[in-house]
Amino acid sequence: MSLIFQYIQLASESVYWLAPSVVATYVLFVILKVIGLRVLSPLSAAVIYTLLAFATFPTIPKYKFENDVKAEFTNAAEFQLINSSSAFSIAEPLAFFAAPTTFFHFVAPMGPPAAEPYSFGSSTNSFQEFFYEYGKEPKIRMIDADCETFYIGIAEPVDGAMRYVDEREMLPKEKGNYCSIDYTRESNIVDCKLKVLLSQSSDELDEQQLEALFIRADSQCKRD
Repeated sequence: MSLIFQYIQLASESVYWLAPSVVATYVLFVILKVIGLRVLSPLSAAVIYTLLAFATFPTIPKYKFENDVKAEFTNAAEFQLINSSSAFSIAEPLAFFAAPTTFFHFVAPMGPPAAEPYSFGSSTNSFQEFFYEYGKEPKIRMIDADCETFYIGIAEPVDGAMRYVDEREMLPKEKGNYCSIDYTRESNIVDCKLKVLLSQSSDELDEQQLEALFIRADSQCKRD
């Protein structure tokens, strides 16, 4: 299935990739006509396929992107989706009926041992966040937010390690993201998950068993 989506992605970007499937459609309907099936003429079938491809192919990979990101965070209840948006062109009629989400911003509070326990309304809190944007690599950042001075410290991966890359005054939206939004529920889920995972002996678990453990911990902690 991934090969199909890869082809659709390529065909939506270049007619050179679309052309082979148009030719294949034409040949298929030639064969159907030769064996006596009453179907569309090969030319009509190729034209209809081309029109449908131009109308749908540019948007289908965006739907896949949206579904993949949502699936990745299905069992990560400690993250709160604080921002998302859609982007498409007028050449994508399919998106006018159901616009795909092409940008996600997830934030989770950090606590021990990496940082002080999260507390809503506290002067300082630490966060980790992910940005997912269609057509770009995911981006991770660590945030130290001071809600008294409204200064922010930003760490990003540099040469394989998280390093501070900026320290400045918060933008208005950042004040809302790190000082006004309450992440108490997410913080409680983080604590709960740690307790569940530490209560299990995971040394001898294989990858599939570990994944099942993470899913069970997420399900349990969302209910608590």
